[in-house]
Amino acid sequence: MMQSFLKLGLTLKAYILFSIFQYAACERLVYSITAEVGAGNITHYSLKQEGTITLILNSIVGDADIYVSETNTKPDYSDYDLQSVTCGQDIVTIPKEFNRPVGIAIFGHVYFPLSKYELTVVLDYNASGSGQDKSSYADFFHGEEGSNESTLWVIFVNILKIILEILA
Repeated sequence: MMQSFLKLGLTLKAYILFSIFQYAACERLVYSITAEVGAGNITHYSLKQEGTITLILNSIVGDADIYVSETNTKPDYSDYDLQSVTCGQDIVTIPKEFNRPVGIAIFGHVYFPLSKYELTVVLDYNASGSGQDKSSYADFFHGEEGSNESTLWVIFVNILKIILEILA
């Protein structure tokens, strides 16, 4: 019984470490903003970043919805290509094939006088499938990719070593 528990424990540790590594290696936070939009109003954004992009909209107060268009730089609730209009977290994934710039609209639901939201933009390397997106990400921040990547890698490896020591 103890042996099977240890075997299960090692499998669980490996799965946790693989999941952490997979998440850290495939997605990058590109941008995050907290803002407000009034009832029935729209705040527009423009996305120029290439690659597969995921937009995560968290309504902190009220209810904000998201509309996205590759052809209209100022989409709304009647003219859009992608949308998410839930009462909770809204998530939209913009395919790398979409023409840039992509128009993004955050709509404040009419039942709330003010909606406060956090919009997070994440670049997905795994879905993009090319190294070109990595360089555009580095250019986006005006940094040198090589030095940032190696520093992050060293930190990541050291954190994994600490986790392995604790779990062992």
